[in-house]
Amino acid sequence: MLKFGFGNMKLNAMAKNMGLKQAQVISFDLPAGWTCPKADICKTFMSKDGKKMSKVGRITCYASKAEGYSPSARRLRWHNFDALKVCKSVPEMIALINSSLPERVRIVRLHSSGDFFSKMYFQAWVEVARKNPEITFFGYTKILNYALADMPDNMRLQYSFGSKDDDRMLALTVKPATCFIGEIENQYPEYKTLCGTHEQAHEDFIAIFKRESFVLSIH
Repeated sequence: MLKFGFGNMKLNAMAKNMGLKQAQVISFDLPAGWTCPKADICKTFMSKDGKKMSKVGRITCYASKAEGYSPSARRLRWHNFDALKVCKSVPEMIALINSSLPERVRIVRLHSSGDFFSKMYFQAWVEVARKNPEITFFGYTKILNYALADMPDNMRLQYSFGSKDDDRMLALTVKPATCFIGEIENQYPEYKTLCGTHEQAHEDFIAIFKRESFVLSIH
């Protein structure tokens, strides 16, 4: 069975905002870097044993840092990745994910760490969303094709700037809802910067639901 997380500050704020119980708003995570094929400026790997971090991009990924100081988070992410890699087909992945979903869950935050590491894995989540219309699935992805893909309305993916796909995204006439990473103040003045305080920690989640573009400062 796959393992889900709940109870962090942003998920709790989201639950309160939506009038849900904390256990109804959960997250699903994978090892940062290892499952992020299109990551560019933030590409970072933490070793499976948590002893070595390898920074490839110019920004250190916050999720990789968390794997260094939280062995339990690192183990959970690798448990999920190892379990998924065993699957040989989309239906097998769908069955694994679907059977692992906790009862009465209403919102699943996909990948506070990690990304869609394969087409088969992405297709599995799309089908899981279709099978569970009462659940909202949302998150970020640095893979442009997936941000633009046909998905059920209860699955919302925000394109995350800082990807190897950025040039292709900027060339589009109609661009997907995008999260820009603010490395310096007023870097993207045309968009609002979100999550400035603890009370606003979940603002980006609400914006994703609304399909709005925005800026997040480096954290």
